[in-house]
Amino acid sequence: VWPRWENGFGDLIMYTLLPLGCEWHRTGLSGIDTLGLSGVRFANALAPLQQKLYSVCTLERSADGLSRCRQACYEKIHICEPGAARDTAQRQTPQGAAYQSWKRCTPKPVLRQAAWRGMTALDSPYAAVPDETATALVGQRGVLRVVIARRAGRRFIQNIDDLLSRCEQLSGSAGAWRGWRLHCTAPALRGLSPEALVRTMRAADVFVAMHGGDVIHGLHMLPGRTVVELLNYEFRNARWDWKNQHMDMLQPVLRFRRIILPPPG
Repeated sequence: VWPRWENGFGDLIMYTLLPLGCEWHRTGLSGIDTLGLSGVRFANALAPLQQKLYSVCTLERSADGLSRCRQACYEKIHICEPGAARDTAQRQTPQGAAYQSWKRCTPKPVLRQAAWRGMTALDSPYAAVPDETATALVGQRGVLRVVIARRAGRRFIQNIDDLLSRCEQLSGSAGAWRGWRLHCTAPALRGLSPEALVRTMRAADVFVAMHGGDVIHGLHMLPGRTVVELLNYEFRNARWDWKNQHMDMLQPVLRFRRIILPPPG
C-alpha cells in the first residue's frame, strides 16, 4: 500500500481497499488476528476492516489512529506486484544537483466481478452480502430512486438543485412516466460515514456522478442497478485506460451508461 498511489479517495479505493476486500472475500481473512499494512496514509478509510474481530495496525509508524504493529517474526508475507514503471522523477537541491530519484508505478486495479465482490466484503459489517445473481433494475416497482453525487471543487454538476426541483415536479405530475414516480436525492457522499454511505447506495436504483472518484461508490449498489457517468466534453478522447477505469470495475454486475456533456458554452 504505497502512499504515492493514494492521491485521492478514488485511487485509495481502487488500489488499497478493493484488493483488501477481494482477499477478505476469497479467504474470509481466516486465521488472522492482526492485519498489518504498509505505507498507509488514509487509515480512517479502513474503518470497515476494523469492524472485524482482528485488529489493523501499520508496519512502519502510527497513522490516523492506527497503532504500529508489535515486533514479530512472520511465517509468510504477501507482496503485491506494483506493475510496470510509468515514469521517473528526480528531486533537486537548491543548487540544482539531483539527490533522489523514484519510479512511479501503474498498479493494477481490481476489475469486473472481483471489484464488486471485494466491495461487498468491505460492506459486510454494515449490510448483508447481496445475491450476485439477482439483477432487478429497481427495488420497488413504480418508484425510481435516483442518487446524484454532489461534489465541490472540480468536475461538479452546476445545476444540481435545479435537477432536484425538476425531479420533484415530475414526481408530482399525474400519471407521469406511466405510473412511475421519481425519488431524487443529492448527498455529498464523501462526507458520509461508511455505514450511511452503504445504506444510501444500497437503496439507489440509479446513481449519477461526474467522471471521477465518486463513480466508484456505485460498487456499493445491488446487482442490476444502473450507474450513469457524466463525462466532460474535453475528456471524450482521453486515454482509454484512464477514461474507462471505473466502467471496467462496475460492469457486468452493474449497468453502466456514459453521457458525454456538450462543449462549454
